[in-house]
Amino acid sequence: MSASANVASAGAGSEETPLPRVLAQRDTDRLRRYREYLDYHEGRRGAPSSLSVRRSRERTLVFNYARSIVEKGAAYLVTEHAPVVTHGPSEAARTDAERLLREVWDANDLGRLDLETEVDTAVLGDGAYKVTWDDEEGRVVVSAPDVQGLFAWWAGDDVRRLRRVASRY
Repeated sequence: MSASANVASAGAGSEETPLPRVLAQRDTDRLRRYREYLDYHEGRRGAPSSLSVRRSRERTLVFNYARSIVEKGAAYLVTEHAPVVTHGPSEAARTDAERLLREVWDANDLGRLDLETEVDTAVLGDGAYKVTWDDEEGRVVVSAPDVQGLFAWWAGDDVRRLRRVASRY
C-alpha cells in the first residue's frame, strides 16, 4: 500500500493527500464511540451517551459491572479447542486438514487470541483477524489488529467486497 492516497477535492479533481491525513479524517464518529466504550469498560466514566438515558440534572451512582460481565461471558463462550473437520472427500483428507488446522491453532495460540478478540468485540462492537503467510517461516500467521486503527474502503455499496484496507498503528 502506498503512503499516499488519491482523494478527490470538492470540485477540483483529485490531488495527492498523505494517507495518514486521510485516515485522520475518516470514521471520526466510529473512533469517538470506541473511546467512549473503552472508557466505560475500563471504569473511567459512566455509560456512553449512546447507552445512557438519564436527564441532565439527575445524579446517579454508577457501579460498572460491564468489564466483569464481558470477560466472564467471553470466557464462557470461547472454547480452547482447535476446530474439527467434519466434511471432506475422504478420511485421509479430513485427517490432514485437521492436522494442519491444529498446527495453525497451536502456532498462533488461537485460543488466547480468540478470547482477546471476543472481549474487544463485546466492548467495541467490532473485531478483526488478520491472516497472512510468512514466507521466511513457511507458515500461516494470525493476529488480531486493533480495530481502532483499521480503515476500509468498499467496492460500491457491497460491504462484502473490500477495495482497500489501511491499518494505522
